[in-house]
Amino acid sequence: MTEGVGGKTRARILAAARALAAEHGMRAVTVRAVSEAAGVGMGTLRHHFASQRDLFAELVADVVDDRLDDANVFDTSRSGPQRLQQALGQFLPAEYADTSTLSGWFDVYATAFAQPPSEHSRQLLDAAARRSHRHVRAWLVQLASEGWVDAAAIDETANLLIALSSGLLLETLTPASPVTFDTARSILSAAARAVAREAPVPLGALADAARGRFLAPVTTLPVTARKRADRAIVVSNETGTFQIHAWDRERDVRWQLTDATHGVMLSGLSPDGRTVWWLSDVAGDEVGQWQTAPFPRDPASTPVARPAPDVERGMSLGHAIGDRRAVLGLATDEGSTVWVVEDVQGTPRGRRLLTDSGLVTVHAMDAAEELVAVGRTVDGDALHPQAVVVRIADGVEVARVWDGPDSGLEIGGFAPLEGDMRLLMTHERGGYRRPFIWSVDTGERTELELGLNGEAWARWYPDGTALLIAHTERGRSRLHRYVIATGHLEPLRTPPGWIGAGAVRADGAVEYLWCDAAHPFQHRLLSVDGTDRDLTRATDQGAPSQPLEDVFIPLDDEPGESLHVLYATPEGDSLPRPTVFLVHGGPYAADEDFYSPARAAWLDAGFAVVHVNYRGSTGYGRRWRDSIIGDPGRRAVADIARAHAWAIDAGLAHPARCIVEGWSWGGYLALLAAGLHPDAWAACIAGAPIADYTKAYEEEPEPLRAFDRALFGGSPAELPEIYAVSSPSTYAPEVGCPILILHGVNDPRSPAAQLVSFARQLSTSGKPHEIYEFSAGHGSLDTAETIRQLETEIGFALRHLLPTFAHGDPAAPDASPRRRAQRS
Repeated sequence: MTEGVGGKTRARILAAARALAAEHGMRAVTVRAVSEAAGVGMGTLRHHFASQRDLFAELVADVVDDRLDDANVFDTSRSGPQRLQQALGQFLPAEYADTSTLSGWFDVYATAFAQPPSEHSRQLLDAAARRSHRHVRAWLVQLASEGWVDAAAIDETANLLIALSSGLLLETLTPASPVTFDTARSILSAAARAVAREAPVPLGALADAARGRFLAPVTTLPVTARKRADRAIVVSNETGTFQIHAWDRERDVRWQLTDATHGVMLSGLSPDGRTVWWLSDVAGDEVGQWQTAPFPRDPASTPVARPAPDVERGMSLGHAIGDRRAVLGLATDEGSTVWVVEDVQGTPRGRRLLTDSGLVTVHAMDAAEELVAVGRTVDGDALHPQAVVVRIADGVEVARVWDGPDSGLEIGGFAPLEGDMRLLMTHERGGYRRPFIWSVDTGERTELELGLNGEAWARWYPDGTALLIAHTERGRSRLHRYVIATGHLEPLRTPPGWIGAGAVRADGAVEYLWCDAAHPFQHRLLSVDGTDRDLTRATDQGAPSQPLEDVFIPLDDEPGESLHVLYATPEGDSLPRPTVFLVHGGPYAADEDFYSPARAAWLDAGFAVVHVNYRGSTGYGRRWRDSIIGDPGRRAVADIARAHAWAIDAGLAHPARCIVEGWSWGGYLALLAAGLHPDAWAACIAGAPIADYTKAYEEEPEPLRAFDRALFGGSPAELPEIYAVSSPSTYAPEVGCPILILHGVNDPRSPAAQLVSFARQLSTSGKPHEIYEFSAGHGSLDTAETIRQLETEIGFALRHLLPTFAHGDPAAPDASPRRRAQRS
């Protein structure tokens, strides 16, 4: 009853105010005059309207609402441009052709900005502008939902149209202006046609340039036969899925070898260039059968593929390919098995070399094909393995090296000379990854004094006298040549950016893959004379994108440490922006200054993009990487939250328009962030995630369970509380935003049952969510499917951001990240 009476009183006050304005003008609308006209006391009026500004805002809103009719915009029987033209025409109604009518509008502006200014007129203009903007945004939101206008540019478009209409009104009042009233209406109609598309485009649909970035072929660095420089293989998606291609380097002719439905990535070439190997994964679930085929003589020949005899199916745990034998690591539900295939080019036969309930990974075989180097877990610690060298003939251990439970070892490769027992490796004794040489026959370790910050890996030069050093620091890479005998380190002249792989040819030239955030991947060749050139075919180049910038956020809980964030913004200076936080997977990986068609597509859609190298990322030392052990999810999410707070404070991200997105481990962190920080995100997108680690553990193959035990510190049975607080499913009732989950039906790393259970929890809690399933495993190697997934993601994000544009929500402080960011 009270609310009904209050509503009637409020309506009576507004009616009195409207009557005063109609009879005497807005200047007559004072709190006292309205109080008397409405027959209410001053206290009652102030109960409903705290100030004269509030009363003005409500009154002007009614006036604007009466003048601006939204109904035609929702008439879907007409095109978007037609509806927008008619709606905008309301800002220049026919009665405005009489300049005396417009003069009253001009007088309000004149008094608002006169000296001294009229506060009354300013309040009037402010209220009218706010309400007009709200109407225009509502029109644009409706048209954007149908695909007629750019959803990510609603703020800019609304500002443009309002400013244009106001400017045109002023022009029609200027005596010497050539802009007549009719001309002004024509200009406003042209603006409507310019901002609205001729035909609707589904939300999230990629433009031609964005699609072109995905359709431009991605090709791995060639694997060239060590004994035949004219033969090589590459893996490329130039035909739509990643397949193996043979490359006759002497004639520069390349042709496709495999045609697997879900693509091929894992492959190898024998040193003599006669045999090609690959893992045939028919379901896209990473479980496959190793196949071999002779290297074809020419594109017309069709080599017959045959499975590696006697070798079981499994998930690859590394391989080492020789001329007469191959060593293959495979994961099964029971653990790890290492197989040897003998007499590859004669009558092949397979046999088991090693079986282990833990994790065993195959890395390298010596040039004589007598020894194989494997990584092997110690006391269940899959994160810090030991290096073991085994004799292939009988499986007897020849040598072993381990740096302890807190330091990792990585195996590079044996020296490429028969009889040479030097094995290239990396250690972390000083806290950062550094290469060293281990002489297997003597046990001697040769440390390399590089004098470089950051982390490094190495590859052999063909004659075994020097090493190619790749050095990574703060997301950028450089190459060096290290002479073993003298210790001399020579920087190689490569462009700044990211180097993904490098190899030294027989003639001493260095082939490497290069890119940066703005420029697509290039296959480059650095000759011994210092000439550096791009070998990438012109048809393989995608469109450029925006560069990445850096910020380093000091950590209050880690004195002396800072969080490295990389970000990019679309073209133009409009800030703050809708922002997507693209969370990398791994966890043992990092975002670097590399080219990403996905990042570019988000930028094209109007989003700023933020990457966070949270604790657990590689490239920042052992301490940073291993700091998540025992609490793997929450510490990383805390770093994402820090980056989110920085982006808002710096004026980069609109606080109501932040999306968190990730795949694999990144998808897991995205879900966890949505539950732990429910007010931070407008939407969450998780591809191939873990939602419930306890349930996922029950379904995973043993090598993945071993990794989980090492990361968490034990099994779910041993540490149920840690698994619970680290699982997004625990926080499902707290989620505050819609969630999109993308899932491969054959994914062994993100088991389906735990996602079904999580979706059921979301439904029970009334949380909006969508599931997108695709026919593959832990991601897709099919370009068309990758495009569909990204369009689904961007469309989902835009659809759920549209309501935030309708009312012009307050944005972040007006501060450019270029001014506020702390740079290196």
